[in-house]
Amino acid sequence: MADVSTVSFSGSSAETIEKAKAFWKCIDPPPEQKSTLAVSGINHRLKTAPQVGDGKRLVGIYQTHTTTLEMENDPRLTTYLEDAQKRKEQEQADYVQKITSFREEAQQTLAKRKVERLKKEAISHHQPKEHVFNISESSEEDDEGVEAMTEIDKFEDSLKQKEIIKPE
Repeated sequence: MADVSTVSFSGSSAETIEKAKAFWKCIDPPPEQKSTLAVSGINHRLKTAPQVGDGKRLVGIYQTHTTTLEMENDPRLTTYLEDAQKRKEQEQADYVQKITSFREEAQQTLAKRKVERLKKEAISHHQPKEHVFNISESSEEDDEGVEAMTEIDKFEDSLKQKEIIKPE
């Protein structure tokens, strides 16, 4: 685009020239300055901690240097480490117990569901039994039943005689 300083308006009023300059600035704005994260004149590098020498440590501001050997032989440290080990072992035992009880509960639940399922399957696969005649204790009904059976036997005998039914 054209630079505002190189454009000349001849024969126009001052107001029209200002509006034209504003128009060209809107169309072609000047480039914005790029931001920088670092500020000049400031050292951005972090300071480092001083090195520890000779295997000694500074325990506190008012205390002297203590070697690691003296700390390892400290009975308070030994007691603390033993207690920590016991607590860790106890936590592991509690965790194993918790997992074991959860597993047992899950197995019991599965066994219970299996029994219920088998009962339901037995009911669904149950075939109705053949009709069984109820034999009553009254003599009239017994006589009728006996007569019916004798008639059936006679009918079977007559069929055998006619050789329709082969004897067994």
